Amino acid sequence: MVRSILVGIGAAILSWVLLCLSIVAWLSVTQSGHFVRDPQVRNKDYATIQREYGDPFELLNRGKRQYELVVFPLISIITAAVVGLTGKVRTGWTAVVALLPLQAFLLLAGSFALGAFVRAFVYFLLAYFCASKVRSMRTGAPPKTASSTA
Repeated sequence: MVRSILVGIGAAILSWVLLCLSIVAWLSVTQSGHFVRDPQVRNKDYATIQREYGDPFELLNRGKRQYELVVFPLISIITAAVVGLTGKVRTGWTAVVALLPLQAFLLLAGSFALGAFVRAFVYFLLAYFCASKVRSMRTGAPPKTASSTA
């Protein structure tokens, strides 16, 4: 019981650390990150920005799509793999609970739109099945369910 709690807390911290590292990398590497990061660029008039960078709204939407389609699923998979490697019982549910704070943040950022709920559900499913699969590969046994541990 204590081990599952510690694994869940550690995985939740890991998901936030991965999110912070991905934001730093995004701001450092991408063109849309440069647009967001540099105040001198943002203070230019709209025509100059559009000529140098393209449509600024499209830049920001492109960064958002990159996060939704690449970064958040990777964070879910990495967090679930760590839970699957370190957890003993109910690793799928532990991974889902570990991702709850990150998904709550994403729902708040997405203004609780239907698409944000669908993405959160997909990330939860991805984490659940990834953690269960990693645990079963590690132990060679099928994942324990609530009925098999009672």
